[in-house]
Amino acid sequence: MSQDNCSSCDRCKDKKLKFIGNGNKDILIIGDYPTEEESNTVLGNNKYIRFLKSNLFSIGIDFNEYCFFTTTENSDVNIYYN
Repeated sequence: MSQDNCSSCDRCKDKKLKFIGNGNKDILIIGDYPTEEESNTVLGNNKYIRFLKSNLFSIGIDFNEYCFFTTTENSDVNIYYN
């Protein structure tokens, strides 16, 4: 379902996906819809991401250096494999 033909809500209209992180290990983490806290400050600045960062760090993965992080902007997310 593309943004153009989606009629379930208006949350994604006129928005662009934001990414944080350097992604040096090509790890992509996709969170759910941005929290109000993230909408008003910085993407990835909520208690769930802080928890994830801490756990990744404990196994040697630097979230900011190795990962890309974004959130979904659509109510229906489809994943396609080549």
